[in-house]
Amino acid sequence: MDLSLLDYQVLGEIVACLMSIILCFNICTSLSMSEKSHRMFLYASLATIGSTFFDVFSAFCISYYETVPSALGVFSSTAFYLFLVLMPFILSNYIILLNFENSKKSVAAFCINGIAYAIYVVIILINIKTGWVFSHSQVNGYVRGPLKNITYIMTAFYIFANYIYLFLGRRTISKRLFKVFSIYPIVAIFVISIQFLFEKVLLSGTASFASLLFVYVSIQSNMLDVDLISGLMTEHKLSTIIREKKAKGFLYVVFIENMNDLHVKISNSKFNQLLVDIGELFQRKFMGNAFHTTTDRFAAICSSEDTLREKSAKIENFLAHYNEKLAKKLPEDLRFFCVAVEFGDGKISYSTLSDVINIMLQKSKKNGQSSLQICGTKELEQNSRRKIIEKILKQELNVSSSKFQVFYQPIYSVKEQKFTYMEALARLKNTEIGDIPPYEFIEIAEEKGLIEKLGFVVLEKVCHFIKEHENVVKAVSVNFSVYQMMNVNLVKTVLEILQKHNVAPSQIIIEITESIFIDNYEIVHKNMTDLSNNGFRFYLDDFGSGYSNIANVVSLPFSTIKMDRTLVLMCDNVYKKSLFTNLVGTFKDAGLNVLVEGVETDTQDDLVRSAKTDYIQGFLYSKPLDEQTCVEVLSKKA
Repeated sequence: MDLSLLDYQVLGEIVACLMSIILCFNICTSLSMSEKSHRMFLYASLATIGSTFFDVFSAFCISYYETVPSALGVFSSTAFYLFLVLMPFILSNYIILLNFENSKKSVAAFCINGIAYAIYVVIILINIKTGWVFSHSQVNGYVRGPLKNITYIMTAFYIFANYIYLFLGRRTISKRLFKVFSIYPIVAIFVISIQFLFEKVLLSGTASFASLLFVYVSIQSNMLDVDLISGLMTEHKLSTIIREKKAKGFLYVVFIENMNDLHVKISNSKFNQLLVDIGELFQRKFMGNAFHTTTDRFAAICSSEDTLREKSAKIENFLAHYNEKLAKKLPEDLRFFCVAVEFGDGKISYSTLSDVINIMLQKSKKNGQSSLQICGTKELEQNSRRKIIEKILKQELNVSSSKFQVFYQPIYSVKEQKFTYMEALARLKNTEIGDIPPYEFIEIAEEKGLIEKLGFVVLEKVCHFIKEHENVVKAVSVNFSVYQMMNVNLVKTVLEILQKHNVAPSQIIIEITESIFIDNYEIVHKNMTDLSNNGFRFYLDDFGSGYSNIANVVSLPFSTIKMDRTLVLMCDNVYKKSLFTNLVGTFKDAGLNVLVEGVETDTQDDLVRSAKTDYIQGFLYSKPLDEQTCVEVLSKKA
């Protein structure tokens, strides 16, 4: 056998080996190695590197069989055979992972694949003695055996097995992936056919590389833009379309509240089936404008409101009856909410639209409205303002800020006939959008987790104010939020602030609403008790506004009950006036002081005075004042 290395065309294998190394590096740097399915690409590329390298190496050994040791020739060819079938074996397991992960079918499929490859490995290894596949010696060189086509047989087996796995798992894999794995064997067969027809052209490893490259590029090229399971475009693609879209339209979002819970409770195959079913539904209804933004959110773009309402009704009906269609295979029905927001002209960013969507979803959940809710331009403008206010809050919530101010509303003592205390009220003044009402920025502070910081900044500003004017300021009441009262370090934090400004606990009155006690009674009670033991007094604010519970009032260390103005407003007849007077008397008999807020007319003033309340607060006596004006008012004797 007179062979030379040039008799074999190895250039294709060398190029395939180098490209496989590049592909391996790219996979390592671009895919998450924590997922099994992603690691499969790495293993397959390593197998391809092995098959192409040893194909060239064995060709060298065969060409120079008279000088190359027989053992080296046998080793190179054996390694080539082992690596060659390893790539289709790995890709077949990848298909199993996508289709049947954590199911009985996956165990069976893995066993079939594993047993087949194990038999193949045994045949290749014992070939060293039997020569069934090939033999290699320095006398006869490379000689093919009766099982010389075993690699073609094994490749055909895995191709056939893959089509079986794809057919069985067709409900849990997206159409795109189904097409990719249906076509890739054709690529391999085409390259192998050239090898089969032209024995001197070495393309076995190239066939593996071509197959792997086809699958990898087909998936990876759309990984940023297409969700592989649902088959829908991703949030990245949606944001790009929104940014570039000039015509007006509606961004439609369906949020499935219990999707993540279902992911934990059901098998991956059932969960994937759910994603595929919803994905196909959105594709049918919205064609190329359907998206899967997060695990529990599906989105679409629609041009008109009428069309949107029609399609949403069908989607809602599908989701509401999905479990019934599956014969109750899910542990619970889908809980979903549908919202949409109008956009257009490229003026509104995707980030802004997302914020509006989130607010709408929160409202829908709170109100239990699963049917479609549509947001117009007014709500978008409101959200833009909310974002500006949030930014202002983050900038100005500090003690040195001149825009975040504390105003003080004096509290009139009926007994002493003068202003004795005052309530601290947060204000945002002279911002880039003017003065911002408290009800507006406090709501945003609560939503964005800034309310606790706001409360402590107010307390520190109040302490500074008291220290500067301690000759006229007797005490100031400060509102504490539920988040402050639930803080396990509340007592320590409050005492540190007071010590910093050398203010006594008796100079601070803490106002809390009774809504704080809902679901938080024990920790609030502990903090109240500890603060009370340190000399702080407590006002119960807004008594009569909806949460009033006499048991809480008498069991907690309150010194004063602050009655909401709604109790005064209701007194439009003799019976109600008598009820109000008796309620005031009950609290006074219990040893509590009574403060009535919101007094704005002489009639209301006569009512609260006749009921013998201790303190009065309201616009009739004084509106909230800045620091200097408040000090001037308090300095007056009458």
